[in-house]
Amino acid sequence: MPAHHSSSTPPTHLLDIRKCLVDTGLYLGDRSLRDTVYWVRDGRADRLAIKVAEPKDSEDGKKTLPSPPPDNGSVDLAPISTIVQIDTNDYWLTADANYRGPSEVWPDYANIKPSCVCQMPDAAPFMADWGDMTDNLRWLQEHIAMPTFKTKQGLFTTAGVTGPRFKMCHVLFEVCFIFHSIYFQGS
Repeated sequence: MPAHHSSSTPPTHLLDIRKCLVDTGLYLGDRSLRDTVYWVRDGRADRLAIKVAEPKDSEDGKKTLPSPPPDNGSVDLAPISTIVQIDTNDYWLTADANYRGPSEVWPDYANIKPSCVCQMPDAAPFMADWGDMTDNLRWLQEHIAMPTFKTKQGLFTTAGVTGPRFKMCHVLFEVCFIFHSIYFQGS
């Protein structure tokens, strides 16, 4: 007979997954994420980077440098992560984004943007992290926005029955211009 988990106690494997994510320091559902990342300008793009550890006082009271020190201003990009549930009624991550001809939203095929809407997962312990996760996304979004830019279009969309939802697009579908040619990035 299979084991039955009570709805108040999450399965062990989900707790293990959450612990691994929190241990990275880059889990969106962890309040301390803001202490580990910052935005850095990279050419014409802004990238999320991992903060270098601050120098610590050694036993003799002298400051010690972080190990290893940053070389030539290079930074490590921050691979943030979270657990979400994709809304099956708002899923357009297919290669053609379910394009069925010109419409008000997508006048022609060249304008489609394959995406999906993410909502709170129906699994503990990730449900409890949803508030912190959305707060961290809003914080990241506010810290990248140009202060003089008044009209902002964020990644959040209409709230659903489970609360705030946000839209995302897979990197595979991001258009990149290099040497005057277009290609799709793989993940």
